[in-house]
Amino acid sequence: MLEFPGGVVAVVSLVLAGLWIWRAFSQKSYDPPTPPGSFGLPFLGETLHLLYSMKANSLSEFFESRERRYGPVFKTHLFGRPTVVLSPPLGFKFLFSNHGKLVESSWPAPMKMIMGDKSLFFMEGQRAKSFRHILMAFLGPEAMRRYVARTSSIAQAHIEKFWLDGSEVRAYFLVKKALFSVVFNLFLSIQNEEEERELLVPFEEFLHGLLELPINFPGTKFRQAKLATGKIFGKLDKFINKRKVELQEGKASAEQDLLSVLLTTRGEDGELMSEEEVKQNILMMVLAGHDTTASTLAVSMKCIAENPWCYDRLRQEHLAVAAAKDSSEPLRLEDLQKMNYTWKVVQEAMRLVPPALGNTRIAITHMTIEGFTVPKDWRFMWSVFQSNRRSAFFPEPDKFDPERFNGSSGLIPYTYVPFGGGPRICPGNELAKMLLRVFLHHLLTQFQWSLLDPNEHIQMAPLAAPANGLHIKLSKNPI
Repeated sequence: MLEFPGGVVAVVSLVLAGLWIWRAFSQKSYDPPTPPGSFGLPFLGETLHLLYSMKANSLSEFFESRERRYGPVFKTHLFGRPTVVLSPPLGFKFLFSNHGKLVESSWPAPMKMIMGDKSLFFMEGQRAKSFRHILMAFLGPEAMRRYVARTSSIAQAHIEKFWLDGSEVRAYFLVKKALFSVVFNLFLSIQNEEEERELLVPFEEFLHGLLELPINFPGTKFRQAKLATGKIFGKLDKFINKRKVELQEGKASAEQDLLSVLLTTRGEDGELMSEEEVKQNILMMVLAGHDTTASTLAVSMKCIAENPWCYDRLRQEHLAVAAAKDSSEPLRLEDLQKMNYTWKVVQEAMRLVPPALGNTRIAITHMTIEGFTVPKDWRFMWSVFQSNRRSAFFPEPDKFDPERFNGSSGLIPYTYVPFGGGPRICPGNELAKMLLRVFLHHLLTQFQWSLLDPNEHIQMAPLAAPANGLHIKLSKNPI
């Protein structure tokens, strides 16, 4: 008789038991029924298909194919949870307007396992409101006034050093480097390239593991991301200890940077953030303030290069801004407010190539939607890839047309939501707007550029990025 080792028998037994549980779970009945759809493979669901669609730049098809088959409300299984997908605009409106009533934020489990659970991403209720109050002391529109000149000076110095006439560069990587310099300065007052490099490598490893399957084995991206987070927190511990001393001795101000703001600003509950909360929220802000902005900036540059007429119109806008200033004077908030067409171009770039997938919510109560049951603790997903390329919302959706955003074009509400919506709209949207306009100003007033690989595609990994780094040739075009 053939015999098997006890370990093999145990593994097979667990797999069979898991399959039985999955089958029972998948076939559980409700009245009314849950939305139509498929839970996909046992355990994995449709997670691998979603991840593949991100890397293959086919996310719109991932959602549209299921909507064609199942309708505007369908179920799937992603990152370990049954998930209901609601189509815009009514689906987006439902999720944004019912936050805190029927739904709450719910990020993929790997993100919480890597980042920790004390950032604003993972908070709800009064605690989230209190933390948002603290962050807005740094991120609000008026707070931006303090940081525009610093950002302008850093961007200008970076371009003068690394963007050379006639050179061929991978623009995406230069953009990331420039924005890291800005973010590290605004967040931690870092002005030393060596300190920047020490944080840059672990931040990249952290980012690349955020949406991987949570397999904590040596060599996996998930494991590398967890180790990278530990390195980042170790370095932030040193910054925090040093800053506390500087604040006590009057060598640093409470408004100097994000670190000072987080250490000195009390929330609406009168409490200061703990050191662990400070570290996790700085990590969150680097993710929200740097990587999505770098993605949007690179895609905007690609769209501008593909449409020379757009470059000409942008340049006129920025030459007018520059002409009203002394050549050595950094930008001010009032200058950014004159860059209306620039912001239209960025909005259209984000529509064509969104920097991020979207987000999820979790049902905090059993509910019925459109005649279907959604059990408590099921997830909802909303994604900008469900709306941004639909002709019903955006005529000629594949056409680059910044005039869609001229203010009188009548965009349908809840169809264009690059920063989310409702009470959990991205708190860093004003920071992103500032960074994008400042950098584009310095680039447009000094250079024109052409694509060396016109067919280079954009992939989500996990944020949108040019597959080969946006290979361009620079041509000096100074004021």
